[in-house]
Amino acid sequence: MNDRLVLLLDVDGVLADFVSSACRLCGHDPAEVYSRWTPGDYAFEKLLGMTRNDFYGAIDRAGADFWENLEILPHAKELWQFCRSRADAYFCSTPTRDAGSLPGKRAWLAKHFGRDAPASTVFTEHKWLLSHPHTLLVDDRDSNVESFRDRKPWGGHAILFPTISNERHAERNDAFEIVKKEIEAWTS
Repeated sequence: MNDRLVLLLDVDGVLADFVSSACRLCGHDPAEVYSRWTPGDYAFEKLLGMTRNDFYGAIDRAGADFWENLEILPHAKELWQFCRSRADAYFCSTPTRDAGSLPGKRAWLAKHFGRDAPASTVFTEHKWLLSHPHTLLVDDRDSNVESFRDRKPWGGHAILFPTISNERHAERNDAFEIVKKEIEAWTS
């Protein structure tokens, strides 16, 4: 059995600022949207006055450019390097059903983490399928973390990256340092 530790790092919300880019695309100021956000609520499209279908329709119409031009979060490169120093690290991202999502995400990874980064990426909306006792997922979505931990008969380990949209929202201002310590504890 291979006992090497594997670390899967989500992209949107952990490394890339999906929310600010989506707000701007839909004609809203991100700071204003954040000021009205109920912490712990994942469905922020309601704050934009949109249905989920209308929201993702706007993103789909923007195509690959939307994904390629997401802003990188300030801690992203340091977090990736830290993860790589602690385990076999891979990016793990969920593409949308739009054809532009996957090439846009690949281009974003190459732009910010080097041309080989897309080859170190698992694209799936079923992250729980990668669950294993020697695997850690870092993700900002509560449901991804729960399903990864709960996979039977073996569950993986998962860290919920604190953001305004999840149950760890109160820790979001110190998210990088908190998650770094949790990764360190898991890999020790």
